[in-house]
Amino acid sequence: MLDGALLAVRRGGGAAFVRGLLAGTPIALLALGIYYLERIEGIRTLRPLFALALTAAYLARCVSLSGLARTYALELRPTLPINVERAHPASVVTTSGVVGLGLWMWLWLLVGMAVLSPFAVIFVWPLLSVRGGVAPSWLARSACEPERGWAAFGQAFDDTAGTRGVFSVVELLTLIGAVGAFANLYAFCSVGLLLAHSMVGLDVALVSTFLSLDNTLVPLFVASLTLVLMEPLRAAISAQAFVDARSRRDGADLHAAIDRVIESSTSRTRGLDMRPPTVAALVLIATTSALHPTPALAEPDAPSADAPPMEARSGDAEVRQHVDEILARHEFREFADQDNKALRDLFERFFRWLEEIFESEEDTATREPSGMPAIPPWVLIALALLGLLLIASYAYSKRRIVQHTGATSRQQTQAILAQEPTSFLDEATRLAQGGDPRAALRALYVATLVTLDRARLIEFDPTRTNWQYLRGMPRGEVRDAFASFTRLFDHKWYGHEPTTMEDYERGRALADRVCAEDAA
Repeated sequence: MLDGALLAVRRGGGAAFVRGLLAGTPIALLALGIYYLERIEGIRTLRPLFALALTAAYLARCVSLSGLARTYALELRPTLPINVERAHPASVVTTSGVVGLGLWMWLWLLVGMAVLSPFAVIFVWPLLSVRGGVAPSWLARSACEPERGWAAFGQAFDDTAGTRGVFSVVELLTLIGAVGAFANLYAFCSVGLLLAHSMVGLDVALVSTFLSLDNTLVPLFVASLTLVLMEPLRAAISAQAFVDARSRRDGADLHAAIDRVIESSTSRTRGLDMRPPTVAALVLIATTSALHPTPALAEPDAPSADAPPMEARSGDAEVRQHVDEILARHEFREFADQDNKALRDLFERFFRWLEEIFESEEDTATREPSGMPAIPPWVLIALALLGLLLIASYAYSKRRIVQHTGATSRQQTQAILAQEPTSFLDEATRLAQGGDPRAALRALYVATLVTLDRARLIEFDPTRTNWQYLRGMPRGEVRDAFASFTRLFDHKWYGHEPTTMEDYERGRALADRVCAEDAA
């Protein structure tokens, strides 16, 4: 299934691929813009406007991807009997509104894990593969069939009857591919920054800030780019599900082949007796033509202009009736649900598949008996779920610690900013007179930070580095004095170099210049 979807993307060409990228780009840009304004700039007054913009972007994405899915469906099966005219966008919008309800429900799982950490989403990512077994064909069906709304969603839900496990695995493989693409894109950006640092001397502070896990905006940007890149594949998977349902469940290919054989035989041999005994041979010919179409059957010769018009014979309807009876048999319904027990059969197939993986007949025959008992598959699943719970609890506790540390840091920051810069200068004088020039140098540097924060030249934040403060300052004498003091302070405080009274006097002169300039 996934191979067929990838084949459709390749056959669709670059224009269709770009169309799929453009469908998901507005949502990605809106998500990044909302995060930047709310979490970085602190602007939360535009939420109603952003809600309307997100809804409009989602509906536009569905309309664009549904048309792309229709294109991919025709690429997969050119002979598929679907509506020639493209579905009206209003029909797609109505169906996408129904699907949006389910989307809103399962997105809460992502929201809950994102509250812990953006990287915690990766641990619940595989669980989202269940949605692949619900109605993956709704994009293609809304663009190829006249149904809309709940009726279209119901038809799409029936399309995966008996193959829900298959498309759940397809969705799981797609999600794993998305995680792999995210890791590759993140590594590509990181290596690019490291090369820029080595070759063109990019600031080390910028590289370290980018690679930090606390810099949430960068993983969010890479994740948005990854999901945008997966949009064409999403449309192709929907087309593959729709084509598979029409071909296997409805027997569309076989019906089309039967019609072609009847029309071809009617135009060529008028005296052919189409009685029911010939149905078996006709079905065999039609099945062969559907699986391996020959030029004669795939593209029958058009009747000449002089030929009399074809007339439907009484045997044709009987032939089609017998074909429907044959397709209704059990051997042609191997993928259909039985007695509405699809969920139970799905789990049975899943556990049977796990048992075949962990213990095959060949391994059992050739393996020497050992004293260790065989581990049932459900034990491994339980251990995996237990590990997931432990990881989630660890991430939650870690976040609580980070929140507590952040609250303490904010309290300390407020206490520092509440004091006057002169108090830190006086403290530096006392420390220097007491014989601790290193601590005195630090008190001088804190005095300069408080002074610059009050002058609105920097925004004091313990999570920022000294050189980040410096890069945000305007050029001038204050910036030059602060740059010289920062260079001296970094060598003495972070470089653990010996600090003498001469170093303190030099730092005091630079700190007085910064503070005096602000006072002037």
